[in-house]
Amino acid sequence: MWKYMRQHLLLFFGAVLVCPLSLAIQMKAQLLKGEVLNSALHGDLFSTQGPLPALLLYFFFSVLLAFVYATLRTHFAQRCTQTIRQAFFKSYLSRSFRQFRALSEGEVIAQYSQQITNIEFEFFVTLGILAEMIVTVIFAVGTLIYIHALLGMIYAFLLAIPLLIPPLFEKIIQQAAEERLKTNKSFTGNLSSYLKVFELIKNMQIEERIARDFDQGNDELRRAELALEKKKAAGFSISFLTSLLGQFGAVALTAYLIFRGKLEAGSFISVTGITMVCGAPLYWISNLWQTLISSRAARRDVLTFLADAEDRILVESSYPAIQPELLKESAVCAKARRRQRSKPVPAVTTTITAPPKVEYRNVSFGFQSEQMLIENFSATLEAGSHTLITGPSGCGKSTLANLLLRYDDVLKGEILIDGYKLQEIGDFSSFSSVSRQEAILFSDSFRENLTLGNPYICDEEIFALLKKVGLEKWADKSSLDKSVEGQGENLSGGEKKRLSLVRTLLRKTPLIILDEPLANIDPDNIERVETLITCLDSCTLLVISHQGSEAFRASFDQIIEFEGGGKIEISAAP
Repeated sequence: MWKYMRQHLLLFFGAVLVCPLSLAIQMKAQLLKGEVLNSALHGDLFSTQGPLPALLLYFFFSVLLAFVYATLRTHFAQRCTQTIRQAFFKSYLSRSFRQFRALSEGEVIAQYSQQITNIEFEFFVTLGILAEMIVTVIFAVGTLIYIHALLGMIYAFLLAIPLLIPPLFEKIIQQAAEERLKTNKSFTGNLSSYLKVFELIKNMQIEERIARDFDQGNDELRRAELALEKKKAAGFSISFLTSLLGQFGAVALTAYLIFRGKLEAGSFISVTGITMVCGAPLYWISNLWQTLISSRAARRDVLTFLADAEDRILVESSYPAIQPELLKESAVCAKARRRQRSKPVPAVTTTITAPPKVEYRNVSFGFQSEQMLIENFSATLEAGSHTLITGPSGCGKSTLANLLLRYDDVLKGEILIDGYKLQEIGDFSSFSSVSRQEAILFSDSFRENLTLGNPYICDEEIFALLKKVGLEKWADKSSLDKSVEGQGENLSGGEKKRLSLVRTLLRKTPLIILDEPLANIDPDNIERVETLITCLDSCTLLVISHQGSEAFRASFDQIIEFEGGGKIEISAAP
């Protein structure tokens, strides 16, 4: 966590400076309380030079400094948490699509929403309060030694006893925290899946069964949280008992010293006040230490997520890539990773600005090694050519594009871009654009949905493309400034599809992949979209579609047709 804390050291050092000053004033106030009693015994209580006015002044400044310290401590915890959230989301975005698919959505949501919040309160806030409590005890013991050396040393010994309790419960608390973390991930994942299939739940009338499943998961989460709190409470109780015994011992020893004439009567008031000030920290030190222990599982999980992104990026930018066969055993996988790190091959840094040549060389792929979806496939997409991939659903059309995008790795063979192997290519997205069958829009203006913040795309370019796909009603400035509701709830499926296509074409990349660009588009506008795609130039185009007119098919330089059963035919357009 130091990596994320050191960025806010100014707040930390500010708190470090204020906290001891505040405690020093508090300890001085406790000493003055004894002097007030002694002044009263000597008939000098209300003297303007006496300790009473000074005591009031000390109380005022101790409260003021305590407020400043609490503010600095809170800001430090919030800033550290903000930094972790930023790092977490950037780590999420830095992953490749393949890495993204390996993530559990429920786990990611649980980590971001709850675990990072737990880290804020159970680590950063707790750490600040724990430091304050430790400094309080140190100042209290020092003040008691100042009053009477023997008293201070004995009290320091009594203070050490409650601090021995948290280590005894560490393993028990850690196990309970791990179980809570596991249960919370499962519960959040199930909740996420319920939200995704709401329509199915309603249509199938299974609300009661889903509610029962939810209640069961909710009960399991409650039991896991209760088990952790019970174990922490047991440690708290024992620590609190020992701290009370320590306070009792200090007061009893003080009373004995006064009885023996070793201390003045006012010292009893000071010692009592100091032990009261120190009593809460004694309890809280144990309490907070156990809270830090319980936060360890969440900290490790989030830090593993952050480190895993860096680790995967390093591995995936190395060459040769880890083949799927190597991933079957973790030991073999770890060995492969070490080998790759020792001999990395730098990614190509040359910027691809012209339409690239794409080559599939004896490519084989299957999600199960005994059932190949694509086997010994070879094809060449010449620079600037248009290629159509067609065939029935589920035959592997999109898989061919996914292999090019490295969403999956080929089992055999290789794919080259302008003579470079895919594993040697750095930022593939810098020269390629993809439009998927499912159109994705954001809750933002139409302009932002189409340009995605690119300041170099002018409105005139947007208007021209919108008109070509039959969306003239959006081709003016006022319409572009209007908002897309939700994820496009105020649009039809065809309108979302065409807007997604326009967004892809506005990037003007040398390589464009269109996955089912004619799906969900009404017959009146299909011809417009076909014409637009046919007229694309200055790019290598790969279109995946099982529909389209004869004229549309004839416009391609070559057609790759999946016929089922692993059979693929490549032919020039008719």
